[in-house]
Amino acid sequence: MSETNYDLLPYKSYPFAVTCPENLASIATLFGMQPPDFRCARVLELGCASGGNIIPLAELYPDSEFTGIDLSSKEIGEGLEQIAATDLHNIKLQAMSVADIDAAFGKFDYIIAHGLFSWVPYEVQEHILRICKENLVENGVAFVSFNTLPGWNLVNSVRGMMQYHTESISDPQEKANQARLILQFMIDGLEGDNSLHAQLMREEMELLSGKEDYYLLHDHLEDDNHPIYFHEFMQRARTAGLDFLGDTDLHTMLVDNLPPSVSAHLRKLTDMVQSEQYMDFFRNRRFRNTLLCHQGVPLNRNITPQTVERFYVSTDARCATEINESTLAEGFELSFTLNKIALSTKNRLSKLVFIVLVEQSGRPLALDDIVAKVLEKAPDISAGQIRQHIFNELSLIGLVFKGILKLRLSPGVYLMAVPEKPKTTRTARYLAEKGDVVTSCRHQLVSMQEIETIILKLLDGTRTVDEVAAALLEQEKQGLINITANQANVDKATLIRDTCQEVIARFCKLAFLV
Repeated sequence: MSETNYDLLPYKSYPFAVTCPENLASIATLFGMQPPDFRCARVLELGCASGGNIIPLAELYPDSEFTGIDLSSKEIGEGLEQIAATDLHNIKLQAMSVADIDAAFGKFDYIIAHGLFSWVPYEVQEHILRICKENLVENGVAFVSFNTLPGWNLVNSVRGMMQYHTESISDPQEKANQARLILQFMIDGLEGDNSLHAQLMREEMELLSGKEDYYLLHDHLEDDNHPIYFHEFMQRARTAGLDFLGDTDLHTMLVDNLPPSVSAHLRKLTDMVQSEQYMDFFRNRRFRNTLLCHQGVPLNRNITPQTVERFYVSTDARCATEINESTLAEGFELSFTLNKIALSTKNRLSKLVFIVLVEQSGRPLALDDIVAKVLEKAPDISAGQIRQHIFNELSLIGLVFKGILKLRLSPGVYLMAVPEKPKTTRTARYLAEKGDVVTSCRHQLVSMQEIETIILKLLDGTRTVDEVAAALLEQEKQGLINITANQANVDKATLIRDTCQEVIARFCKLAFLV
């Protein structure tokens, strides 16, 4: 699709937590590398659109330098407006082609190419791999995402159908509309059909129903969309002088997540690329977030308790059972869930460890802090017992590779308690002015209600919570906002103050305060 079509229906530029330099550095460190310090790194993003992924990072890491390039001058212009409005001086965006980058462009510690590789011609893909080699420092990490086979074998039939139906339509918006209509038309025609084909169509319809038009247009309807087998991608990467470091989805790398009879055979393979390819076959994988490093960089995949001692641990899991004295007792099963993953345990100490992590709302904790917080809940257990239990019975490393726990190199750059004068990032306040989705300091996109965006814009560090409430009350009196009390006996001032306290406390949990 041409640059003009990208301008007519731009690809919305959002943050992707998996691309964060800290995440890349954490995985590289886990596998034995000594990557550059993510807090003072040089970062390059290829195909940055309007900079939604790297602009928030530039504010969080002022000692780092960020560069983004994109072919769309319109997208770059929008990003430059945001950079100017938020007064950032450690980031630059340029409208240019990937093919124009050469060795003179400089070296970078981390290179990001998210949502780009599969959607450009073969020769541009080669330029991407060349950049990941020539412009990456010795211990640097490159992130490349791409559509994969075999998963896209089936999806290609849906893509082909939509392309055929819309091939004579030039207007991007109408093209997206008609693509949805033909998919719905096909599903209507398969009513009562329980074949694999019909099931595929329904699954794709469900997936695309949650996606905006720009995604449909630039993913399924893009002229260039070239899914590739992982082993083919790695053959090209190795030819370019790169090697496989890992995947940002660590749980996909563990063969033990497959049935024992299968994992036993895969463990015999000496080449990780072969193992990863077979796992892609088993899972019918359709997308990958692959990390690359230079060939010859020493790696150590023998992960021990000592390996993870330096990391901070977090989980986004939630307890599915009410926590009280009875449920914490030895022998009572307590369940924790995360997406489709479930963990159940009857062991008291295991439950306490997980409760400590869940109570932190995804905030990373050092191992010593986890032990200390468990000790507060169970003073009858020694610190040594807790630490041994975390690594052995609970299997911290195993839970990381099952996707239940996350490892990070830092506790984050956000506050864990509401200060006297709460403050959000300039980027967050800028995005709140533009709409109802805002990037948190965990580099995650959070949807906001109208009252939340209003309050967030007031959190510039100059007001106490009471002063924020007073400013909100003044806006209400001027008719700029409308706040209705649910109870007749609650006055507006009290309602607004309580609302501010609740919303700001939520911002703290969501990692918005700095």
